[in-house]
Amino acid sequence: MDVNIVVLTVFLLLLPLPCRSLCPTSLDLRLFSRTLMIELNSTRIIEQFCIGGSTMDTSMPQIPGSFYEEPFPIVVVDNYSSFGEKNGAEMHIPNFRLIFTMQNLIPLTCYALIWYCINMLVNAYCWTTWQEGFRRRRLINLTTSLIHSSLAGGFLLLYFLKNARLMFASPMHYYSYIELQVVSFSIGYFIYDSIDMAINDVMNVNGIVLLIHHVTSMYFLSISLCTHKFMLYSYWALLMEVSSIFLHCRSILNQSKLSTTSMIGLYKVISYLNVAAFLPFRFLIQLWLVLWAFENYYNMHLYYFCMWMLGSSCFVLINGSLFLRILHSDGFLFKKLSKEQLGGLAEDSEFKEVERDELLDKLFGSSCCLFALLCRKGEIAGNHFPGVATEHRARLRCGCVFKIKYTAATQGRVNILRRENF
Repeated sequence: MDVNIVVLTVFLLLLPLPCRSLCPTSLDLRLFSRTLMIELNSTRIIEQFCIGGSTMDTSMPQIPGSFYEEPFPIVVVDNYSSFGEKNGAEMHIPNFRLIFTMQNLIPLTCYALIWYCINMLVNAYCWTTWQEGFRRRRLINLTTSLIHSSLAGGFLLLYFLKNARLMFASPMHYYSYIELQVVSFSIGYFIYDSIDMAINDVMNVNGIVLLIHHVTSMYFLSISLCTHKFMLYSYWALLMEVSSIFLHCRSILNQSKLSTTSMIGLYKVISYLNVAAFLPFRFLIQLWLVLWAFENYYNMHLYYFCMWMLGSSCFVLINGSLFLRILHSDGFLFKKLSKEQLGGLAEDSEFKEVERDELLDKLFGSSCCLFALLCRKGEIAGNHFPGVATEHRARLRCGCVFKIKYTAATQGRVNILRRENF
């Protein structure tokens, strides 16, 4: 508070005299008095939520030895306010404007730029033999996501194994500015990836769901930055990245076609590990977070309880639909249902349509990339061939008509005989 008053006082003294003469003295005093009061009130708000003012406390909290002699907590009330800042922020709605303070904004910006640089390195040194297009962009994005999952998930798994008692006992009160950087690091990744998706990706249903996931994650994780509370609660949520390691490895093998060529055995191992990690690190953790929120209902503002319930509902829906897709794609469930019967629920169905459209766009050298041509046996734009060898006249979404012939000799390839203007 003293620093702010000094700054305003110096500003008053150094104000040029010609500017002062333009307005009455009484008006000057009223304006600067109002400015001073606003500044003081803002400072009081900051002190009320206790974000550290203009300083950053990098000291680690002191955990008494008696804490480790207590019975191991599973789902308990978090009364360990001495493990963090005693600011009472858990009883107030968070002030999200505090995200834009220098101690939060600078790290977030730096981490987002770091992820941009990592993506540029992946783009320069990975998948270089692949032709530029949608599939290569997707492989680069998945590789960047795998790096984030490996770094964040690996660190948090080691942290959990070393501090399991602390994570169960004090998800709300425990706070350390240094350890909070793990949360900021992940928010920086979500910021970068959201921007990258909005610019380079196709906004289909899968893309929109992933974008909603990123925005929701940023919103809930930023609560820790605003309040200096719920840091370990964020750690619990980010533990889901352990499962994402296997999920991204599986997706990379699928997208690169290595799952059906040279790495079939590795893909099978990863698919089993993916399912095995999905259950504890996504569903069981989500269940524990819900139980903990109910147990601590009276120890925090109703806003936080509602947010945790809303967030859990969103992630259960997202993870549930993703899990069903994986089970079907890897042959664990719904074996008798084809991808055509599942439609949009089939894994990467919309991405494959985008890839076909991009391929046709390159083939014809036009900008019409909304072709609905399905280049596989017996199906074009939803119309099925009546026989093995036939000709078909297809009207595409670009406004053109193609006369197409399919025969057994093509072995699944579609020959385009003539393009006619429509």
